[in-house]
Amino acid sequence: MTPLIAVSAPKRMEFLVSTRDTGVGRTLFTQRQRAEMATLRAALRIIRREGRARSGANQTFIDVGANIGTTTVPALLVHGFKRAVVLEPDPLNYKLLRLNAVLNGIDDQVTSFNIAASDDNGPALLDLAASNFGDHRLVLGPVKRRQSRGRAGMVKVERRTLDDLAASGAFEAEDIGLLWIDTQGHEGRVLSGAGSLLERGVPTVFELVPAAYRDRPDEAALLIDAVAGLDRRLIDLRATRAGRPAAARPASDLPAIIADQNGRRRITDLLLV
Repeated sequence: MTPLIAVSAPKRMEFLVSTRDTGVGRTLFTQRQRAEMATLRAALRIIRREGRARSGANQTFIDVGANIGTTTVPALLVHGFKRAVVLEPDPLNYKLLRLNAVLNGIDDQVTSFNIAASDDNGPALLDLAASNFGDHRLVLGPVKRRQSRGRAGMVKVERRTLDDLAASGAFEAEDIGLLWIDTQGHEGRVLSGAGSLLERGVPTVFELVPAAYRDRPDEAALLIDAVAGLDRRLIDLRATRAGRPAAARPASDLPAIIADQNGRRRITDLLLV
């Protein structure tokens, strides 16, 4: 009956969601919140405990795969980030992301790009999910088979590296308080193109999707190459969110973490700090 509907979330946040979206939109409408909101709180709590007491305050938040803004909006409204740089390749999600920035009065703090972050610049295809609008996936190279059940076809998108965006003046690497990545298995390529941020030790949250690596082992290898050699630690944020001890593991343990999550078929979010 209507393509969009409004949701009032805690902390006076408001969102417009698509009534066709059975993923982010539906859960936000039925529960008035999203899991990533709790994950963001957990990540910032750990970062502050690690010695960045003012993490977030007057800093820039980078949201890669921003969807409709369910992480960007609380980052600015609740957690004190001064500015956000957001990337979302899907046209509908991007439109709602922009609308939600206006709806929450933060549009002047948000620099948005209707593109995908990756390890190179150039064109790509976005494989659209039919109903779960949080499950779109970037496709590089030739498409070798017809779309499987639950997919809705492809749209052409542009991709750029975060390093290229920084070089073009989209943001200053030294201003970044947190890098957030949720790209359905493309996280390794995003990090491969973000050397200017990794070199500075910017705290980074990235989703780990074991199912995405079973069919694309090269993506897992890229993620390992980007992270495992860093002198950093990894913390399982979903375990932290659930109240379990958040034992930090060296970044070199990432292959074992991927294997463990793959065995349990469990998606999680890792904090690189």
